[in-house]
Amino acid sequence: MLASLADGGPVLELGIGTGRIALPLAQRGIPVSGIDASEQMLAVLQQRRGDLPVDVWVADMADFRTSAPFPYPLIYVAASTFLLLGTADRQTACLRAVAAALAPGGRFVIEAALPHTVIADGRQVLVRHVDDGQVRITIQAHNDRQSDQNMS
Repeated sequence: MLASLADGGPVLELGIGTGRIALPLAQRGIPVSGIDASEQMLAVLQQRRGDLPVDVWVADMADFRTSAPFPYPLIYVAASTFLLLGTADRQTACLRAVAAALAPGGRFVIEAALPHTVIADGRQVLVRHVDDGQVRITIQAHNDRQSDQNMS
C-alpha cells in the first residue's frame, strides 16, 4: 500500500529503525529517507541497506527538520511508533514537523494498533494512560472470577 501512495518518492519514514519497511520500498526503486532516535538501530540499517536508496539521520520525531530540498509526497510512521511520543504536545509537534515537510496534496500515514493486548489465558491488558512520568493499565481476567486492577 505504501508503494502505491509514494508517487515515485522520495518518502520519509519516522522511526525507521532497522529498515523493516524502508528496505522493501527501496528495493522497488522508491528512495527512502528516515529518521530515528536510536543510533544503534540506524547502524544496523546502514549495514543492511547495501546500495539501496535509503538515507537516514538521527532525529527526534517531535522536533525534526529535513535537509531535503524538496517536500515529500509521503511521510509515514509504522508499528504504533507515533504513540511512543507519549504526550499530546509531542505528538502535535511531530504533526507540525510533518506538515512542514509534506508536499502539497501529500499523505501522512500513521499505522497504530489499538492500545490493548489479549493474553493467552483470557486476561486482557488495556492501556489507559501513558505520559513521560506514568503508565496506567487495567488488567481484566475473564475466567471463573472477574478481576480488574489499576496499576501505576
